[in-house]
Amino acid sequence: MASTFQPSIGGNYYVSALNSVSQAYSPATVIANLVPAVMSKIRNATEVLYANGGRRFLYISITPLGCSPNILSGNPNAPRDSNGCIPDFNSISSAHSAQLSSLVSDLPSIHADATFVFLDYNAAYLQVLANSASLGFTDTLNACCGAPNVPNRYSIATFCDALSTTTNSTLCPDPNVFLSWDGIHYTHKFQLCNFKSYLRFWQFS
Repeated sequence: MASTFQPSIGGNYYVSALNSVSQAYSPATVIANLVPAVMSKIRNATEVLYANGGRRFLYISITPLGCSPNILSGNPNAPRDSNGCIPDFNSISSAHSAQLSSLVSDLPSIHADATFVFLDYNAAYLQVLANSASLGFTDTLNACCGAPNVPNRYSIATFCDALSTTTNSTLCPDPNVFLSWDGIHYTHKFQLCNFKSYLRFWQFS
């Protein structure tokens, strides 16, 4: 069976730029400078893989950064949208998704003998969020496994780990009603719902 290659990055790399101690970037700067640079790297990686025989490629966008408990807890005074997320941070995810979709759409004209598939994680997440109540999610902005007395149940000082049954970081009674597991990663139920949502946002090229 032919291998499938996935040139991509995680949203945490953008978060690192936003929180950099030496030079913190604004969301606008990330969109203007870093997102295009990331697209260039992804395109270059694709060309290298293709030159070495790769013919099946999968591209996955990033989730809405402004809905993540670790971002929300670190920016308590930032404006929120109707979902309780931070629009400025979500704009990074939207820009990344739009530019990645455009890149994937262009590739078949260059490499007609290869298959390119794009999964819009950003759109799928927002679809789950918009239908969270009907899907059984009652807490969309807090971490299930986290610190009980801090905003969004997320604190890097008491991050969910092997000691998470202590009073510093506790488990929620029912992970199935949470989107977020530990403030950064997601619960099993969310991943299942998100995969089903993916099916509405496949892009074959």
